[in-house]
Amino acid sequence: MNEPQKNGQDSGQSQQARQKKRAVQLMMIDAMIEFAVIIALPLYLLTEAGKRLDASTGHHFFVIIGILAALALSAAMIGVRINQFRKKLK
Repeated sequence: MNEPQKNGQDSGQSQQARQKKRAVQLMMIDAMIEFAVIIALPLYLLTEAGKRLDASTGHHFFVIIGILAALALSAAMIGVRINQFRKKLK
């Protein structure tokens, strides 16, 4: 008589494990999308700002400065988000 209860408990635990795995997968997909936006948005905005400054001043280094600033900003923002994810997963 204990056998059916044990199997029922195993399937419940198995279902919980699958739900937890699914939740982690969804969180990872969300993180990937968020990281893509964190990289793309500053890169686009600061590159466009650099192009406008290059056009108005006649110099050709503002685009490079914009790209470098965007990469530095993105790296800092991703570092903050990774630390938040680590705290959340503990």
